[in-house]
Amino acid sequence: MRKQLKKNGTDSRRRYRATVGRFGEKSNNFGYYQTLEETIMFKNIIDVEKGRIITDHLWFKVGKQFDQLKLNKGDVISFDARVGQYTKGYYPNIKVDYKLKNMSKIVVEKRTGGKTNELD
Repeated sequence: MRKQLKKNGTDSRRRYRATVGRFGEKSNNFGYYQTLEETIMFKNIIDVEKGRIITDHLWFKVGKQFDQLKLNKGDVISFDARVGQYTKGYYPNIKVDYKLKNMSKIVVEKRTGGKTNELD
């Protein structure tokens, strides 16, 4: 469980900073249809206000926002988000864990190539 993330609570939005770790794919099966969703892993997620790492990594779907930013491994981004809960695992080993959701005000602070970009 992400204990530091849990401590931030689910009520307010906070500013976070993270480094792009790697990219991947997630398989979704819908009956006869199978789709692959692109994913992105951010590592060393920092609560900017507290100045400390709140979790070592989090995975996100690559949606329109991330796709437009053209992120590369090693890029550093900052964003506002809320903490949310989700369940993981399968019965009888279901656990509650914490994630970041509703990301906004995404800013690329450092690119591996040196460019910066902003997306609201």
